[in-house]
Amino acid sequence: MKMKEERFLIKRGGFVIDFKNVDFITYTQNEDSPEKWLMKFHIGDKETRYMSKSTQDTLEVLENWASVRCGKNIFFEETDLKYNNERF
Repeated sequence: MKMKEERFLIKRGGFVIDFKNVDFITYTQNEDSPEKWLMKFHIGDKETRYMSKSTQDTLEVLENWASVRCGKNIFFEETDLKYNNERF
């Protein structure tokens, strides 16, 4: 993952995502490689997929997105990512 100006996610040879346009992010842990996470960036009625390289990478993406969308730093922890049978 490469970020430009803490706003643009660049996947080399693939795409650039402007976090200002991402409405929300969904993610799931990769069953074969638990350190990796499949992330979906939802932009309007479309989505773009990104496989993070590590849990830390996933946290950084979420923090950068939240910072762009909210205008302030929001920190995530690994426990925020994992499903723990919570009901909403």
